Amino acid sequence: MIFSYGFLEQTTTARQILLQLDIPEDDPLKLAKLKIANTPPAVRIFTSPSGSIDWESDFIWLMCVNEEDGLRFAVLQTVDGGQELHASWKDAVITPSFRLQDALQREQTWQVFLLRAIVLLQARIATQMAVLRDTEPAALAAVAATTCAKPTAGYQRVGMCVTLRSLEAAMLSRLDDRLQLQVRVLYHSNTLLHVYLFVNHCSVPAYWPVIARPLRSHPP
Repeated sequence: MIFSYGFLEQTTTARQILLQLDIPEDDPLKLAKLKIANTPPAVRIFTSPSGSIDWESDFIWLMCVNEEDGLRFAVLQTVDGGQELHASWKDAVITPSFRLQDALQREQTWQVFLLRAIVLLQARIATQMAVLRDTEPAALAAVAATTCAKPTAGYQRVGMCVTLRSLEAAMLSRLDDRLQLQVRVLYHSNTLLHVYLFVNHCSVPAYWPVIARPLRSHPP
């Protein structure tokens, strides 16, 4: 942690990262989803007390669903003559207390939604890792410029920033490794295979590699 009097422990490990999420521009429901979202557009990546890496985000599940899945939007007239945007998931009205993840977990196709979320998260991690790589020369240049300087507040701040960048990269890498493993498990899951066959109304197992391949964001 960074203490109030201004230094970073040498044994510090990252405990939490908050990454912003954004719905793709080609999603025709983007504006409607942003309008009804009752949670920040972000994902929290954290280290549990046991030391394992994990993530959570309510917003990402809204990114994972569309009209074909059961997400519906309607503009309704209010009693005073105005208009309001209402959203529903199948037969359930989406209210501020509605948790879409809970509803998705009750679906037969839950593992498909989970896989979509993981692929989105992998892409966001890849983007953040690219940002860290692209800005690394500037960070190293700042370190070099202050290496010969006397220890000052500015020198200490540069050192802390570099350390925090390293901690962030290590945490993102750990989560990416875990997600890659989880994707492989899902791809080899008979349950997910049966769900895909059910959704696509086919019963030929040979279709499985064809269906799965476009979703793969990392080599096996």
